[in-house]
Amino acid sequence: MVLYCHPSFRLKTRSLVLTILLLIFFGLNNLPAQSNDTFFVSKVLWPTIARQLDSQVASDTSHFFIIQQVRSHCGDDYNCLLSTYQAVIIKLGPRFNLPVTIYVTNEIAKLAHQQEDLETEAAAHTSLGNYYRATGNERQAVLSNDRALALFEKAGNKFAITKIRMAKLEQSLSYRGISEVLPEMKALLADAIINNDTFSTQFLHIRLMWQTIDAKRYDEAAKHIEAVEKIPVSDPLKPDDYGIVINATLGRADLAMAQNDLPKAEGFYLKTLRLSQQEPSRWIEVQVLNSLAELEWLRGNAKQAKTYVKLAHDKAEDLEVLDLLAENYEIQAKIAEAEGRFADALTFFKKQLSHKEKFKASSAGFNVQSHYLQQEKEQLTLEKKNSVLDLQLKKAQLRYSIIIIFLFVLLASGLTLGLYKYRRSKLKLVSQNLLIQQQSQQLKNLDFAKSRFFANISHELRTPLSLMLGPVKTLLKENQLTEKQARLLKVANRNGKQLNHLVNEILDLRKLEMGKMTVNLEPTALASFFRNYINQFESLADRKQIDFSLEMAVEEKTVANIDREKCRQLLYNLLSNAFKFAPTGGKINVKLEIKKTAKSSIPQFLNSPIPQIPNSPNPQLQLSVADSGPGIHPDDLPHVFDRFFQTSRPGKP
Repeated sequence: MVLYCHPSFRLKTRSLVLTILLLIFFGLNNLPAQSNDTFFVSKVLWPTIARQLDSQVASDTSHFFIIQQVRSHCGDDYNCLLSTYQAVIIKLGPRFNLPVTIYVTNEIAKLAHQQEDLETEAAAHTSLGNYYRATGNERQAVLSNDRALALFEKAGNKFAITKIRMAKLEQSLSYRGISEVLPEMKALLADAIINNDTFSTQFLHIRLMWQTIDAKRYDEAAKHIEAVEKIPVSDPLKPDDYGIVINATLGRADLAMAQNDLPKAEGFYLKTLRLSQQEPSRWIEVQVLNSLAELEWLRGNAKQAKTYVKLAHDKAEDLEVLDLLAENYEIQAKIAEAEGRFADALTFFKKQLSHKEKFKASSAGFNVQSHYLQQEKEQLTLEKKNSVLDLQLKKAQLRYSIIIIFLFVLLASGLTLGLYKYRRSKLKLVSQNLLIQQQSQQLKNLDFAKSRFFANISHELRTPLSLMLGPVKTLLKENQLTEKQARLLKVANRNGKQLNHLVNEILDLRKLEMGKMTVNLEPTALASFFRNYINQFESLADRKQIDFSLEMAVEEKTVANIDREKCRQLLYNLLSNAFKFAPTGGKINVKLEIKKTAKSSIPQFLNSPIPQIPNSPNPQLQLSVADSGPGIHPDDLPHVFDRFFQTSRPGKP
């Protein structure tokens, strides 16, 4: 005697069991309960809630009692409210009280929406989709999943998006063939593997395991089961690990059953039953008992089949699970019919129809296919609007692109023109600099040639000058000269010496240019040396009616090593300039003094030791010449030592 359940109804039941396994494996919610809230729920709140649920028919009033208790405990503390509600949902799990669970989860969704907590709100709607689907309310399940998908896409949660897309594909099986949907499911798995998304990969292997068994693609199903069995679990099993192991063992059992390997199927069903009892999973327990009843009936073991059917019926009736009760009544009707108990078979058949109708009533007036067709229609309308907007945007982009290109060409032209002018001016400047350098070099060469010329002339003049001064000195020593002859010879001798000084200065200038200037130090009485040369300008002062004075701040006995010739040159240059620019009736003052300084300012081009004045630690001989002439403009002061510099000030020589 063979017992069969209606294929479409078994598929619907299997889908609900998959939903429960999904909740076990991936959790009822994404919010972990905090330890203090878990303690409050376990020890204080839950006993009261359990008595309330057991003592009266579930209603919104009794459900609101839970909300009141949680708010009384947490106040307005958002995190406390979430974790406490989550702890309540976990407690509701073994009782499988879906109406209360839906009520509490809706409260979580409202709270999260108020706080703009996208992830929590999306997770709550995902759980609601699973709960509504478990109660047969496909309309609310689809709407919840749509809301969750929109929120997760906004939050960018890839794993959650994958779960919801898979759920939508499974829902589409109610109006699409498995051969049409499976490739889309496999594409999701392939994307998860490519992106190294471990959780999505594990989740999709579990879902595809059940879908390939239903599609009779047993080889593919075996590969998915192997992938689930490779998921790491703890030893001993932790609560989170039971969902993985239950999925694997139940998958092996259903695959063996589909391939008519009854002994192997029995072993895995019994293992699944033990696991569902260790970590209370009442829905799965009922489903496995129904499967064991069918297996024993196929073996011809009617007594054991009836025992399993009775256990499954009692547990399903306690849970008020319409789908599983309908499946159980179908099995009982088949057994009664096979045993000739036609009245019982009719009773069971009527109860089966009654529970199926109640289950369908949860989604009365809702068609999944129509819902998705309407969504596709709205999507097409939206895409059409977007196409129009895209076209307008492209036109605007083209218009702006033309403007930008025009401005760019204009800018490029301006830059090119500017660069061209810049390069021309730069080339012109380079040419001018080159010309200036050439002229500078020519001037240097000319100056060098001039200096060399004067040096050569000076050397040439020295010989005849010496030959001329020699006889003059000899004649001056004779006593036979008249007064006029002696005076004229003295004039010739003095001017000859002056000419000799000029020749020596030209030669010193040449030495200075060559960097070979030396200092010839001689012990000199400073006061008498400088007074002698300064007094030579008194006659010039008288002729120009200039008040010429000397301040000698150096003691008569002071002697120092100085270069007499260079000091004479310095004094003559300063006084010559002073007399040149001092106006008639003006003043010229000369001051000679010794100052103590920390650092000498003797020019560094003199390659000789700095002259030292005796009995003075850091002495410096300072000669100052001041006149009442126009002076030097401040702008010209930095150039006083530049050779051949001439002022450009208007009205100045």
